[in-house]
Amino acid sequence: MTGNYDEPVFVRTGGQWHYNPRNRVGLALIAVTAPVAAGLLYAYADSTGWSDAELRAAVHQAAAAVESRQRPAYALRGGYAGILRDEVHAAGEGPPHGARVDPVAGSGAADRFEVTTPDTGTAYCFSVTPPERELPQDAHGWPSSERVRLTVEVAEGPC
Repeated sequence: MTGNYDEPVFVRTGGQWHYNPRNRVGLALIAVTAPVAAGLLYAYADSTGWSDAELRAAVHQAAAAVESRQRPAYALRGGYAGILRDEVHAAGEGPPHGARVDPVAGSGAADRFEVTTPDTGTAYCFSVTPPERELPQDAHGWPSSERVRLTVEVAEGPC
């Protein structure tokens, strides 16, 4: 290698363009391209999945967000699972997808929901009171416009 700057940075061989190792800039680009590409791929892969810490923080932030505001009973009629899932994703901790909030049958005094992701082995259990079946109703049996504040307890582990 002569390090001659008169050499072009890119050369064409057989219809393909590539870096020219006879030029110092071309040689630097050869040395830098692979590590930069590997670093970008690693950062992308790390940002597309949930970590245990991100899930823990998102679950606790979601519980606080649900408890922080009152909602009319009719707005809760569609089920708590969607509200909880939206709040977990809105926490901004992990990627905006992948968290699952599934209702647990036979919940008892509180409606219970299990939060999992395909990226972690950790599960969290939301216990929400009052249960949906006990929401205030109007004279016709429909959920009323009375405002309800939900209470959410979080426990680590499956329900």
